Amino acid sequence: MSDIALFNEVVKHFTIATVSFLFLNKVRPLNLSIKKKSLLYTAFTVLSTTAFLVLSNILVVAEPYRTAIVIFAASIVFSFFLKKRIEKTLTAFTVVYASSYIVHLFGIVISYPVLLPFGITEDASYDSIRFVITGIISIIIAILLTKIKVNLNHLFKKFSSGIFLSISSLIIILYGFSRVEMGESWERFALITAGFAMLGYGIYSWLRRETTISKYENANDVIHKKQQTILEQKEKDIAVLKNLQNALASTDHQNAKILDGMRRTVEKLVMRSEQADVLDDAQKFLEQLEFSKKKTDKNRNMYGGQPLPQTGIMMIDSQFETVAEKAMLKSVDFELKVHGDVSRFCETIHEVELINIIGDFAENAFIAIHNLNLNQPQPCRKVRFIIAESDDGYELTASDSGIPFNADVLLKLGTERVTSHADSGGSGYGYETIFGLLDEYKASLIITEYEPMPYDYSKDITICFDRNAECIIKSFRAKTLKKLKANTRFTIQGLEVAAK
Repeated sequence: MSDIALFNEVVKHFTIATVSFLFLNKVRPLNLSIKKKSLLYTAFTVLSTTAFLVLSNILVVAEPYRTAIVIFAASIVFSFFLKKRIEKTLTAFTVVYASSYIVHLFGIVISYPVLLPFGITEDASYDSIRFVITGIISIIIAILLTKIKVNLNHLFKKFSSGIFLSISSLIIILYGFSRVEMGESWERFALITAGFAMLGYGIYSWLRRETTISKYENANDVIHKKQQTILEQKEKDIAVLKNLQNALASTDHQNAKILDGMRRTVEKLVMRSEQADVLDDAQKFLEQLEFSKKKTDKNRNMYGGQPLPQTGIMMIDSQFETVAEKAMLKSVDFELKVHGDVSRFCETIHEVELINIIGDFAENAFIAIHNLNLNQPQPCRKVRFIIAESDDGYELTASDSGIPFNADVLLKLGTERVTSHADSGGSGYGYETIFGLLDEYKASLIITEYEPMPYDYSKDITICFDRNAECIIKSFRAKTLKKLKANTRFTIQGLEVAAK
């Protein structure tokens, strides 16, 4: 092979490797620093280009077999170093290499009118220029394509990956078929057989996918109908409870006034009477009134003899009263703070959904506190809720003094249904539901983790309805979390130490 031909082949395979790496970073984002990503790109392009040159010129392996060898080798290496499953890396590399061949074909087509005015489209002496221009155009096309915002996670879902693997393999087979000499009938027969096999696999995957989707849709319809029935019943129950609460509140208000009036009346009658038996009866009656007043005050004051702050939303206030009662039964110090006017909070999110969030936060907090130490006394057992109005919208914060999140579980929140407390009743459905609401309302989730000392609380979990749809972890162990290679929705930040 001449030096010019070798140069042209190097340019071609370098272009394909570069385009493939760009697509790979789009399909399976590499959560690496710029330095590490640059080193990985350099190693990948050099090794891929070298592998193609060795297979084509020294070992004399024809297409599409050498592409298949490079794909298998790259899949194994990336699976080992990036700790990814081999079937996922194999699908990813098959898709990106097939895509790179298509882009390179477009590069050849576009380069023709670009070079035509210069008269260098036919002359073989200008082959190197054509290869370089085609490479540059192909890389530009790849960069522009990677800027398109599209969700590619479905490439790796069950059965969907088989469809894309089949289509990509067919593209590579067709590329190899076009390069086979006309006399090589047996090789053409082998490639046609392989093509039909991959086509059959793609059809099989598509049928399985459609069958699975149909089953899920039927199951979801049944679940949706049941949930709709439950929701309608809950709304009826809520309406009854609202009426009942209004009636009880009105009765409590009236009784309080009546008790005060009766007390004053009896005291006046006693002052006017000098009979001992009347005085004794009056004293007993006053004691009964005092007992009734204390009982009424006890019912009105939910925790620690102090009334809970009111949000102005009846059902939310009732939910916080329920949380306070549970905290009292579990010997947990409960605190509720209301900042600003939050009476219109439920214009941002449905009150039933807000009640569910409060209930999930409270349940997780109680479990985390319970798991602190089951055998020793626990000096700090605290739960605090803050519901506030801010410049960006409304916020709900839940703080507790319980055990911290498991690091792996923390990073997987929002991507998988996980829980740190499976042994204590945790199911993972709570945060799965919460992330569904975050996506629906474009709300932000901020998890702040504190060191055990000197803070009273180990973590704050804040939902801010600011339409920013951010997920942030602020933690004293940020460096440790960043080192874990996990597919996470969170941006990890260090903890700014401040008075708490």
